[in-house]
Amino acid sequence: MDLRDIKEKIKIAKKAVEGEEEPYKTEAFKIIFSKLLESNNTPTETERKKSSTITKTQTIKKVSGDLDDKKQELAKQCGIDVIELDDVLYFKDNLIKIVAPLSGAEPENQVTVVKCILTAYAVIFEQTWVKSLVLSKCVRLSKVGQLKHLAENLNKDKQSFRVQGIRRSTEYKITESGKNSAYEIIRKLAKGEKLWK
Repeated sequence: MDLRDIKEKIKIAKKAVEGEEEPYKTEAFKIIFSKLLESNNTPTETERKKSSTITKTQTIKKVSGDLDDKKQELAKQCGIDVIELDDVLYFKDNLIKIVAPLSGAEPENQVTVVKCILTAYAVIFEQTWVKSLVLSKCVRLSKVGQLKHLAENLNKDKQSFRVQGIRRSTEYKITESGKNSAYEIIRKLAKGEKLWK
């Protein structure tokens, strides 16, 4: 392997982590670059394309079926129609954010948003466990406060969430009672009803 090959692999690894936030960007770069170095040959066009998509929410399954059908299924579970669902949830690039206004305090809003997001991942993307990195991105997009207290806030509602892994490899899952709560929350948000008294 010559210097030109190494520079090409650095370029590919940098491109693959574009748009990621620190410290994930650095860690992802290290992993991708080391994998490219291990391959010991000049990357083909296929390898370039693969490496550029590695960090783009690789843990999220693509919708197995039509997004509209899955949204219809979620809307039905919530007792609303798809237009009302779109007033609450926004889907883009396999990420989900809450677009309906929330009026509670930060801890309640974060728990509410995570319930809805995990439920949407379970129904729309057929994904039971969601990595904390992806979940954090969705919460950040939903603009419901500081992320530094997110894990602590979620740990307060053990009936709704299950957790596995540690640190960056932590994953979250919504329980059945959590899903039922999320369906009601989404319905109330779609109808403009108050969540808290």
